[in-house]
Amino acid sequence: MGAMKRAAAVFALVATVIVGAWLAASVSAQRTRTTGPRYEWPMGLGALDEVPKRYPARDTSNDAARLTALAAAAGVDLSPPRTGSRSAQHPGLNTYLDAQLTRADHAVDPPPPELAQYFATHGAALAKVRTYLVGRTAIIWPTDVVAAAQAPLPNLSGHLALTRLLVAHALTSPETASDDLCAAWHLQRALWHRPELISKQVALAGTRIVNAAARRLDVRPAWFDEIGAIDYRRSMLAAQQSEAWAVRRQVEETVEQSEGRIIDVVLQPYEELCAANIAAVMRRAAGELAQSRDCAIDGAALDRRVRAMLPFWNRPAHHSTPNLGGVWQRVARFHAELEATERVFAIKSGSWTADLERSRCADGSWSYADGTLRFSREIAAPRPMLNVPLSYAQQR
Repeated sequence: MGAMKRAAAVFALVATVIVGAWLAASVSAQRTRTTGPRYEWPMGLGALDEVPKRYPARDTSNDAARLTALAAAAGVDLSPPRTGSRSAQHPGLNTYLDAQLTRADHAVDPPPPELAQYFATHGAALAKVRTYLVGRTAIIWPTDVVAAAQAPLPNLSGHLALTRLLVAHALTSPETASDDLCAAWHLQRALWHRPELISKQVALAGTRIVNAAARRLDVRPAWFDEIGAIDYRRSMLAAQQSEAWAVRRQVEETVEQSEGRIIDVVLQPYEELCAANIAAVMRRAAGELAQSRDCAIDGAALDRRVRAMLPFWNRPAHHSTPNLGGVWQRVARFHAELEATERVFAIKSGSWTADLERSRCADGSWSYADGTLRFSREIAAPRPMLNVPLSYAQQR
């Protein structure tokens, strides 16, 4: 009898603790709903609730629809992605581009036979894509940030494939190289204005190869001003904010669609608390990243710091928080890569000055002597990250 009483007492204590924890989570979740979104994000991004205002719903523009048709004629699929669909493969393209864009000199190897064959059979169609992209500024793909996980995405694999083909053509065809790279840049520009982190990761990959290839041009083109005008750190922070908003929106959708199921009612406070915690952690990480002007970032160390900010009880966050380290390692390094290209243009035009030794990177500077440009330190580019040189050897 005594054992049964003790068991009942233990059960009652456990039940009390569970109910107390649930009530605490409910109160905290309620407080979060009323005050959490008001926290300001860095770099003028405002509060979390402002995300939908920054990205109003958009449909595919006529220019984008026309581009999709032109790209199809060139063997590239830009139509809305479908489950299981894959873009056409171009054997040797990636290997060829990586080999050329990691060179620190002005030389370019001939394209591999399969790529040369593609240009021979699809060159006219690719030229139409190039001409169209150079003259268009309204390439808009559907956007619906409120749809959260169900939001439409552009065909990102098609974007990257078309970008690589245009850049490869620029390397092998000097007479159209500037327009090829301008067209490739316009593809990236359309993605930089989107809310999703994945879209901006693809935009960053494309922008890095356009910038690396631009060093082969003899003269700095006017369109290159646009590449330098974007605040890439702020754009990536805006994507982090959008991701945090989407997590919260998914929880709200679950509640709206729960139809009063007991399990959803029980889990709702915990899920809301987890979503609010993810937003708080990502905002805190954003604050740290906004203050940094280093161009060398240890991606693995950053990931460890972000995960250390997550409390043990937020198990969903430990599995769903994106690995930001690799993204920010590329963003930070790209600032040095972009500076390198600007200095290559200055060297080619004979306008090098001592002022160009200074860098916006807080952890490095530039030197130019005996026909060689160098950054003052190595910045790691672990694979699969493209190792764009932070040096340049002038042709003699």
